[in-house]
Amino acid sequence: MNPVFLDGKFGTTSDMTVSVLDRGYLFGDGVYEVYRVYGDRPFTRDLHLARLGRSLEGLQLKLPYAWPEFETILDQVQAKSPADSYIYIHVTRGVAERRHSFPEEPRPSVMVMAVPLAPFVPAMFKNGVGLLSQTDDRWLHCNIKSLNLLANCMAMTRANRAGCFEALLVGQDGLVNESGASSYFTVVDGVLRTAPLTRNILPGVTRHVLLDLARQHGVPCLEEAVTLEQALSAPEAFISNSVFEVLPVATIDGRRLSGDVPGPLTLQMMKLFAAKVKAETGHDAVCYSALRS
Repeated sequence: MNPVFLDGKFGTTSDMTVSVLDRGYLFGDGVYEVYRVYGDRPFTRDLHLARLGRSLEGLQLKLPYAWPEFETILDQVQAKSPADSYIYIHVTRGVAERRHSFPEEPRPSVMVMAVPLAPFVPAMFKNGVGLLSQTDDRWLHCNIKSLNLLANCMAMTRANRAGCFEALLVGQDGLVNESGASSYFTVVDGVLRTAPLTRNILPGVTRHVLLDLARQHGVPCLEEAVTLEQALSAPEAFISNSVFEVLPVATIDGRRLSGDVPGPLTLQMMKLFAAKVKAETGHDAVCYSALRS
């Protein structure tokens, strides 16, 4: 039973309920956010809350708490969370009569939940994972971290049923956008590349951290999309998000990448990210610990 805060009450997943008229349930009318907790320390929480604010603004939603009050709520949920976990934030427009247009006076609903992380398999980080490329058929506001994830779920299901870890989403223009639940990085001509931020791309916090680290440490990098053919012929690639951090890619569509796994730039980014986690939380990042196990 996970510790939960819901609309002014603290409890667990077993004793919290939501109305069938909640617009998040009826329409997916809301946003969410996720950040990692290492031990008892959150990682890059400020960056995640800034993105939450942008997502709320994008859907014309307002958090029904002042930010300092909301951070106190997060602190209380974190205090009850397992040592290795993530915090999930879920904000909907709340309960209203079922109509498509937004209610004039919404009463937003806020849920915060601590979710324990299952142990990662070190082989994932040592040997890499597989991606399955697919046409990106999500809505045109992927920069908003909304609850509308059905297209992502369908893509991930197709990938998993094909024996792959993740989906690789390719736009109608033939350029790789990102993965189903993560940012995508690849190496072309010795340069680390990831798609630029557009409405087709979620501004990943881990993506942001990795680009900052690359620039600080002289790793050549570009925010420039690649074609699927470039991705297939690349020597190395990785995906990133807050939960699994930096995860090497071994295959795309069953075709093995030409270089080592993890490749040299991937390994360098894993080490840089691990150092930042250690400096900010005092704990080890999963991705680099797995390589040393």
